[in-house]
Amino acid sequence: MDFSQNLCNIMKVHGISKAKLARQLGVSPSTITNWLEGRCKPGIEKMREMCKFFQVTADYLLTGRTEPVDYSAETTHSLTPQSFSMAETGNGAKPQLTANEIYSIKEMVQKYEEDKK
Repeated sequence: MDFSQNLCNIMKVHGISKAKLARQLGVSPSTITNWLEGRCKPGIEKMREMCKFFQVTADYLLTGRTEPVDYSAETTHSLTPQSFSMAETGNGAKPQLTANEIYSIKEMVQKYEEDKK
């Protein structure tokens, strides 16, 4: 679920109207409507205030997740020559990186791959 759905759900669970949440956060009811309809998202400070008010994490409001995510688990990615195609050609127009920059990146990746072994 996305933020607007999560906000709608938590407002229902707590029995909070748009007007009441707007007063609590010091914003207009139309701002709450915009958030609920997915037109925009609150800034960091308003997000913090909502988390405190509803006693939930920002992760919950943004993603619906209630369990912590383990970001420490190392993911392995194998880089191939195809991995550099976008860097070399951009979006099909002018290359985004110079040939020297691409060569340097490829060398760094190769050294990294060798060091991992």
